[in-house]
Amino acid sequence: MTVDRFLIRGVGSLDMPLRVLDLMSLQGATVYRAVIDKEGDDYCVLVEACAQRPQLMVEKIRGMILVSSVEHVL
Repeated sequence: MTVDRFLIRGVGSLDMPLRVLDLMSLQGATVYRAVIDKEGDDYCVLVEACAQRPQLMVEKIRGMILVSSVEHVL
């Protein structure tokens, strides 16, 4: 299985990065590394993980967590 990179951006919520990681683990993704950057009220989370269906993971994050953007980075 390949390692996928996900870039998630959000505003305001202090627990957004942890909610993203929790959702990914609940969906069966294996998270290898997460880098969380906070600037003001904005968050950026870069996650390296193995997900069986990366595009579905992107859609689930968009639908279940209030984020500004989610990208599957190749």
